[in-house]
Amino acid sequence: ARKPMMNVALIMGMFPGFMSMIATYNILKMIGVNGSLIALIMVYSGGAGAGYLIAKGFFDTVSKSLDEAARIDGASPFKMYMKITLPYMLFITTPYLISQFVGNINNFNIIYLLTSGGPLFQGVGSIQQLNGVGETDLLITWIYKMTVENAYKDYGAASVLGVFVFAVVAFFSLIFYGRSNSVKNEEDFQ
Repeated sequence: ARKPMMNVALIMGMFPGFMSMIATYNILKMIGVNGSLIALIMVYSGGAGAGYLIAKGFFDTVSKSLDEAARIDGASPFKMYMKITLPYMLFITTPYLISQFVGNINNFNIIYLLTSGGPLFQGVGSIQQLNGVGETDLLITWIYKMTVENAYKDYGAASVLGVFVFAVVAFFSLIFYGRSNSVKNEEDFQ
C-alpha cells in the first residue's frame, strides 16, 4: 500500500497547483463545499504528499553505518537521534522549511480562487475599519482587494503592506538561514 501512495504523491507533485486549480474547483463545486473553509482545508491537505517525499528522501540519505557505529559504542536511541539524525535533518530541511514559510505568505491563487477571502470578517471596535477583510484572507489577497476591488483603490496602504511583509520575511529568512547548519557546517555533511 505504501508504494502506490508514494506514486500518487509523486504524480500530484509533478504538476504545479495552478494547473489543477480548475479541476479542483469543479470537484469541490460538485460535492458542494466550494467557497468554504472545508474546501480550503481539503486543498491544503492534498499538498501534503510533497512533504512526505522530502522527508523520505532525507531519511534515505542518513547513513546506516553511523547508526550502527553509535549503537556499537553504546548510544541510546534518543542520543543517536539527537546527535546523528537531528543534525542531518536540520541541515537538509532548514532551507526547505524557510522556502515553505515564505511560499505560504504568497498563496494568492488558492485563497482567492476558492474562497475569495470570505466570509467577511465581522469585527468589533477598531477592527471594523479593516473593511473588506475576509476570514480566510492572507496579506496578499487583502492587498489585491485594496488595489483592485475597493472603490477607492488604496495603492499607498497596499504598497506599505507589501514592502513591510517583504522586509520582515527577508530579515527573518536571512537570520535563520545564516544561523543554520546548512551554511555554517556545510562541509561536515558532504
